[in-house]
Order: sequence, then structure tokens, then C-alpha cells
Amino acid sequence: MVDTAPTPAESRRDIEALRRVTGRPFVALILTHHHSDHTFGAQGFGCEVIASAETGREMRLLGQGYVEEARRHHAHLGGDLEGVTLVCPTRTFEGRMRLEAVPAVEVLRMGGHTAGLSVVYVPRERVLFASDLVFNGVHPYTKGADLARWVAALDEVLGMDVEVIVPGHGAVCGRTEVEEQRRYLQQFRERLGDLKWRGYGPEEVAAHPGLLGLPELHRPRRLIGSVRAHWEAV
Repeated sequence: MVDTAPTPAESRRDIEALRRVTGRPFVALILTHHHSDHTFGAQGFGCEVIASAETGREMRLLGQGYVEEARRHHAHLGGDLEGVTLVCPTRTFEGRMRLEAVPAVEVLRMGGHTAGLSVVYVPRERVLFASDLVFNGVHPYTKGADLARWVAALDEVLGMDVEVIVPGHGAVCGRTEVEEQRRYLQQFRERLGDLKWRGYGPEEVAAHPGLLGLPELHRPRRLIGSVRAHWEAV
């Protein structure tokens, strides 16, 4: 299993659906990074939990306080986050690891979106679970991200023998959408730097994100957050 739903209730529905398809037990749950929408449903899988060593460090550092913060920040979820316990990985790796499943699975730490972000590659099927390296049709969440490393990671993905991409958000896609994600991030960095050089201020750009000339996608407020998060770095 790669990542979880954002809440235990949603994960329970996923588990039930998977059990209707196959009666096999879960061998491993791979957490691609520490963000709550990929980890808060990790209770109840009954298997080892795998993540990069950096993701493990991030999760242990955040601790249960991360859950409490999420409850305050996502009050609209009501009781959905009640009873959430942060499930940290039981097995970690530094750069990459191979799971001798059928078919074999490779887990590779890429970084970028978060320092510990990993992707899950199934070479025989030419399938890549790209996690939040790829947001298809939606503005990416970039707070805390290393944009230069993110672009480099997408270059690595484009160098892999991959046909099917499962993004962290949005519909299943292919290499074209990876190229679009790379172009979006590169243009965001370049155009934000250009606007700063031309004398614009961060709040001015945040109020008029169209100045960046980026595609119109879902979750436009994320672009405003990206401007504020990366203004000092460009």
C-alpha cells in the first residue's frame, strides 16, 4: 500500500474495498512523506510501515502535536481527526530500497516537495507512484519545499522507464503531466524572481497572482501561499 487517506475513517473504507478485491494481507505500508493527507489514516493496516529515514525523522520530530495542530487548522473536518495517532515508520532506508514482492517494488528517496519524499517504482509494470512530486491539474502545495531539488527530482523521473504516473493529487497521468509540473515550478521560480527584481513586493504579487502567468488550475489560493513561502529565496 502506498500512502493513506487523510483520516482513519477514509482509510477503513479503502481497506474494506481492497479486501473485496483481494483477500491477501497487507505486506507493507509505504509512507512517501510526512504530510497529514498521506499519513493520518495509517492506523489499522496491520503491517510494517516503511519510509525514508528523513521522513521518519520528520515524523518523530513533529510527534502527536502535529495531529493537534491539524485538528485546529482543519476544524471543518469535525470529528474525522478524533482518535488519530501518528504512526511512525517501523522500517526506514537512506537512499533507496527494494521490496522483493511480485512484482518487485523499488522505493527511492527524491526530496523536493519535502526533504524525505520518496517515490514508489514498479519496473515490470512501468508504473511510478510519484507522490507529491506531481500535482495533476491543481496548484502544488510548496510550503517548506526545495524548489530546485523538486525540479531536479522531476528530471530524474523523466529519465526513468515509466509509462503510468500515479500523482499525489489529481488523476492518473503520464510523462506529459510530469513535464508540465516541471515547467510550472521552473516558471514560478523564474517569474517570481523577475517580479522581485522589477520592484514588486510579495503582497502585491500575492494579490495579483496572474502576474506570474501560470496556468489556471484548481486550488488557486495555493499559489498565493507559494508566493509568500518562496519570496525571500528567489
